[in-house]
Amino acid sequence: MYNIIYDLLQSKDLLEANSNLKRIDDALNSNDVDRSAFCKKMSHSILEWAVVRGSDLLFLLEKPKYSIIQSQFSIPSYLVTNGLALGKVRDLRKNIKKLIAAIDDTITKPSGNFLSVKKEEDILSVLTKKFPFWEVLSSSKPLLILNMNNSHRLFNSVCGTDDEAKTFVIYMFNMKDNTVVPEYVFLHELGHVLQIALTGSEKLVPEEFIQFNEALNKTNALKQGSYEAQEVFADTFAISVMHGTDLWRLEPFNFSDSLNETFVMFYTKLFEKYQYSRKE
Repeated sequence: MYNIIYDLLQSKDLLEANSNLKRIDDALNSNDVDRSAFCKKMSHSILEWAVVRGSDLLFLLEKPKYSIIQSQFSIPSYLVTNGLALGKVRDLRKNIKKLIAAIDDTITKPSGNFLSVKKEEDILSVLTKKFPFWEVLSSSKPLLILNMNNSHRLFNSVCGTDDEAKTFVIYMFNMKDNTVVPEYVFLHELGHVLQIALTGSEKLVPEEFIQFNEALNKTNALKQGSYEAQEVFADTFAISVMHGTDLWRLEPFNFSDSLNETFVMFYTKLFEKYQYSRKE
């Protein structure tokens, strides 16, 4: 019975993991299973494997506080950030069913480009040479980057927060198409991390950005709390990081140099304001 847990933890991708989750869901429906003991064993094993296989969810290192997980080791951490390290039977069974449905609906075999861990490290290096990015995260939550050996039907990547693991999380999938490069997608998601770190919300952007956009575009200004505002914030952040670096050849827009430099100036001042407020 408990072998199913280890099959789950050793899954090579989300599709295989989902097959094992369905086996577990079926087993938990059996009256012959001690559900409480099984769920405690499962949650403990998932959390233990997540730490051993590279995610270090305790984040004991000094700044910068982040961890990048290679795709072959990502399943245990993915399970943690989707609520499967909870020992309570009712919560765990609910989260298992929810995750099974989500994977069935959205996950496919890998079909496009992806970033290596080294490339992600290189991009983070470019970012932190331009902006004091880690100072924002160090006052809130660390960052967990999970590289998934699958594509997603709707998104190339997903960013959010995980209250159980107390982290920001970026899920990097294989690109569902090749109309956008993964380097840009990665920076876009880092823009969302910045957005959440500064506002404490996945739906809000810094008010300074709303004012900045209104000054640039008086006839069609962004509205606070809108999906468009979130996406434009992440897009312009990515552009500001790429501008003037080797990553610029991958920039997907065709804005003027003066506008690109305006974006860089805005984010420079935004970080400076944040640093100043921290010192007060």
